[in-house]
Amino acid sequence: MKKFVVISPELIWVASGQGQLITLDELDQHVDPKGAALFAVVPQVARVVASERTIDSVMQQQFPGEFSFRAELLETNVFQVYVAPDALLARLRASTRTAYVVPYPAAVRHVVSLLHSQAENSLRERTRVFLASIAADISQVTAPERVAVDVVGDDFVFTVLRGKEIVAVRHVRGGEPATELQRTLAANRMADPLILTRDHDFALELRAQGYNAQLSEADGALIGISGLEKVVTLRFLTDVEVAREKARDSRRRALMVAAIAVATMAVAGGVFGYYKNELVKQEARFKRLTEERDQRARQLAELYQERYASIARSQSVQIREELFDLSTSLPPQVVLVSVEREAGTGLTAVVERRPGAAPFSRSDLVSALATSPYFAQAKIKEQYEGHVVRYVLNVPPATPAGNP
Repeated sequence: MKKFVVISPELIWVASGQGQLITLDELDQHVDPKGAALFAVVPQVARVVASERTIDSVMQQQFPGEFSFRAELLETNVFQVYVAPDALLARLRASTRTAYVVPYPAAVRHVVSLLHSQAENSLRERTRVFLASIAADISQVTAPERVAVDVVGDDFVFTVLRGKEIVAVRHVRGGEPATELQRTLAANRMADPLILTRDHDFALELRAQGYNAQLSEADGALIGISGLEKVVTLRFLTDVEVAREKARDSRRRALMVAAIAVATMAVAGGVFGYYKNELVKQEARFKRLTEERDQRARQLAELYQERYASIARSQSVQIREELFDLSTSLPPQVVLVSVEREAGTGLTAVVERRPGAAPFSRSDLVSALATSPYFAQAKIKEQYEGHVVRYVLNVPPATPAGNP
C-alpha cells in the first residue's frame, strides 16, 4: 500500500520508493486505481470542549462550511479535533478504489511519543522536570513540550505537541526557518521545548542559535511516515462509514444495556433464589424445632405424671384415700406427722411446720385444705412445743343416715 503525505494541493510527498514531491493534479500518475493507498493530510487542529452528544453541533458552529472532522478524547468533555475540507477528501478517495485518509499530526505524535519519550530527553529537560517535581505544588508540573519540524523542499511543517495534545500545526512556505520557529513558539507560549527534525543541517542551525534541537531517529524523510499505519483508526470517514459507525455504536450500546440488564436480572434472581432457599430452610428448621419442642413437652408431661404417680403410690401403699388426699393438699411449709382414725373421735391428723420454712399461719392451712374432699371441714387446733408448731386436724365421724 502506497503512502502519501498531502501537505497542500500543490505539495504532496510520495513516501514510496526514493520519495518525491508532486502536486494533486499529478496524483493519478502515482496511484493504482484498483489498489489501496494511505493518505496523510495536514489538517487544521483544534481543542473543543463538548460532549459526545454535542460535538457535532459545536463543530458546525466553529467550522461552518464543507468540512469533515475526526475527534479523539483527550480528557472528560475535551476533544482533539482534526478538520479537513470535503473537496480534498473527495479528490483523494476518487483516485483509488480503497483510500485511507488519516491526520498527519496524529502520526507525528505517535512517532515522537514512541522514540522520544520523556526519559530520553536532554539533560536540561530532565533537570527541569526533576526541579519541578520537588516543587511544593506538584500539580504545576507541565506536560513535556516538543516541536516536530518536517523540511519538505523549501517548505516547513511545524507540529507543536504538549503531552498527548497537538497544540498547533503550521505549514510555512519558504521564509526564514528560525524566525518561523520563533513565531510558532511565541504563539503557543513555549519557552524551551525539544525541537525534533529529520534534516541534519536544520538541526545544526537551530543548535547554533541556542535551541534544544535533536535529530529524530524516525524512519523515512518525514517524522510521521513510520506512524501512518498506526493511526488508521483516526481516519476520516465517509458519510456511509459515519452511519455505519453510529449504527455500530448504537448496537454496542444496546448490547451493553441488554447485558447489564441480563446481569442485573441474573444477580437479582440469584439473590432472590438464595434468600428464598434460606427462607425455606429456616421454615423447615422452625417446624422441626417446634415438633421437637412439642415432643419434649409431651415427654416431660409423661415424666411428671409417672414421677408424681409413683411418689403418690409409694406414699399410699399402706394408707387409705384420706392420707393420699391430705399428702397432696398440704402446702410445702408443713409436713404430715401422723394420721389416725378412731370410731369415737373420727379422723385425726397431725401436721408440723418445717424448720426454717416461709411464714405460715393457720389461715394458710385452711386455704390449702379448702379443696380437699376429706379435710375441708376439719377443725384445726394449734400446739406449741418450744419453737415447734403443730396443727391438729380433726374430722368428726360421719353421722349415719336416719340417726338424729
